[in-house]
Amino acid sequence: MTTLNPELVNEINELTTFDECDAVWKLVKARWNEIRDDTVVNERRNHRVGDKVIFKGRSNYSLTGEITKLNPKKAKVFVHDTLESWNVPYSMLNKYEDISKTP
Repeated sequence: MTTLNPELVNEINELTTFDECDAVWKLVKARWNEIRDDTVVNERRNHRVGDKVIFKGRSNYSLTGEITKLNPKKAKVFVHDTLESWNVPYSMLNKYEDISKTP
């Protein structure tokens, strides 16, 4: 866990009303959303429709599939083994390197 700046901790401890706490919470939440959205955009840039990917499905099983659509926060992945489409967050996707194709 990241250690917080002591000055920031002191400022937070000086809050005395619910309104002040609410204003700080809204500011922190807005910043958190900005950081999350930037992270998703950067992760999305690493993938293209047609990419072969691997991800962990339910019960922690590894599944391989092909990206069929890029949505704002998740990719639609078609898994050929099960003939199902999954909506997978970009953070859970890894490019699939088929080791059988290497010389």
